[in-house]
Amino acid sequence: MGARRTGGYRWRVPEIRAATIDDAERVFELLDARSRAAFGSSEVSRHLVVGEIRRSVDDRFVAVDNQRVVGYAHIRPSHDVVVVAGDAATADALLACVEERARSREIAAIEATVVAADEQFHSLVERATEFGLFLSGG
Repeated sequence: MGARRTGGYRWRVPEIRAATIDDAERVFELLDARSRAAFGSSEVSRHLVVGEIRRSVDDRFVAVDNQRVVGYAHIRPSHDVVVVAGDAATADALLACVEERARSREIAAIEATVVAADEQFHSLVERATEFGLFLSGG
């Protein structure tokens, strides 16, 4: 499981796979770190994040580089999407996985709730919208 070269990116993009229960703690760490970076503090609850993933890993994906989870994406039952990754190429690849899953489930549109302070997620949504990807909202 290492990084792979994909789609026109000049850098390696980590492998994307379905999330497992074993990924729950690392997913919490990623979501917590993003929240702290965007807002200066975090209201992300370890108990809630880990509990949600333990209840269901459906429609959840992780990016893995050198056996370490470096990104996470989830399409919620409401069709709202969550994506967190350390770089744009990984975030784009995770979003593509979510879009593919949504299409396979015949979901007409996915949405993202974005605030300007979350620059990384805001940038992902702008790129997705600019290139006509399967995303509404933002």
